[in-house]
Amino acid sequence: MKIDFKAKFKSWFTKDKILLYLLSLVVAIALWAAIIYYVNPDTKIVISGVPVKINTSSQDAVSLSIVSGKIETVDVEVTAPRSQVPSLTVDSLSAEIDLTGETKSGTYEKTIDVTANSEFVKIVSVTPATTTIVLDVTESKTLQIEVDDGGFAVPEGYYLAAPSLSADNVKVTGPKAVVDTIERAVVFVELEEGSVGIVDFKDCDIVFLAADSAVVEDASVTADVEKVTVSVPIIMRKTVPLKLEFVNAPEFTTDFYRLTYTIGDESFNVPEDIEIAAVDDVFEDIESITIGKLDFEKIHSKSYTEEFTLEMPTGVTNISGITTVEVTITFSSMSTDSITLLPDSIVIQGTPSGKTAEITSKSLRITICGSSDSVKAAKNGGVSALVKLSTTSAGIRQYPVDVSFGELDNVWVYVAEGASAPAVNVEIK
Repeated sequence: MKIDFKAKFKSWFTKDKILLYLLSLVVAIALWAAIIYYVNPDTKIVISGVPVKINTSSQDAVSLSIVSGKIETVDVEVTAPRSQVPSLTVDSLSAEIDLTGETKSGTYEKTIDVTANSEFVKIVSVTPATTTIVLDVTESKTLQIEVDDGGFAVPEGYYLAAPSLSADNVKVTGPKAVVDTIERAVVFVELEEGSVGIVDFKDCDIVFLAADSAVVEDASVTADVEKVTVSVPIIMRKTVPLKLEFVNAPEFTTDFYRLTYTIGDESFNVPEDIEIAAVDDVFEDIESITIGKLDFEKIHSKSYTEEFTLEMPTGVTNISGITTVEVTITFSSMSTDSITLLPDSIVIQGTPSGKTAEITSKSLRITICGSSDSVKAAKNGGVSALVKLSTTSAGIRQYPVDVSFGELDNVWVYVAEGASAPAVNVEIK
């Protein structure tokens, strides 16, 4: 039996149009692929935002910085086979400004060189194509970091103390022309109304300001500290008296001495009060501020003056403006004399059990000061001396001598500046 293939194909072709459409699509795709991969004409495309690198090898060697003209990115027009266009990105190109050989400050016209990472990609144009680079000597400057609270109104009874920062100074480095314009490094903080206690601000930006307070922003300037943590103390304030302490002082009779306190150009018979501010945990404990310690071992004349610098306890801030107090002590009478103490008049205390202790110094000469009557009485046998041993080891050592005057008042031992306090050699056997 003979099969009519022509008839069968015609019957299939007319009945199955869907299959015909699918066949047409396959043929079309095949033809498109053939054109792309075998004909594949070049096409133009603009790649935007290509990063620009700067070759600074010689520039770095002579410590130069870019003042202006640095280009961050460029737009590049290229031609490439149509098949490669979908895969083209900023990474397909390399852009560079070459400063090799430029070792002096100055202005340089430079071309931005762009190369493609594929031999099939051709560079058509670069925008911008050139730039004017200004080079300057690199300079560094160290600035103290300031804190600007924006004019915070301190609550009544409180004081805004100096803030503490995680870094006190910042070092800026960059072109001399730019660095020279930076006068201040400031951290701006915003305190809420009514704030008290210790207010912390973390990761605060440092802002660089010119002399006219304009912000200096330049990408060529770097800083060794970029952010700081700031603690702002808003602490309680009060007024307390100043107090003078005596060291090595005798018992005094009434009217034997008179004290005068001088602050600035004014003098007082009693110390002035001082205004302070203190953190919570020490506020109640601070009842006075010590002017200093007046050591009578320094005094051997009828009038003696010493200037003291006020030192604040931890957690206390001096807000009075008083930083020094001059103290003058004047005696109604004054006498100075010397006494020689022999070894047998000096008592040794603390001799080790089973051992002996002996003063090997031949004598001890001391200078005493005070009222005439008390000095005379001390010379007539009113002096006692004591050595307290601090070791049990055998051998000869020097020990200080405690000198006392019994019930006598207005008399003390004087030790000249640079001289050692009364001492003797003691041998333990």
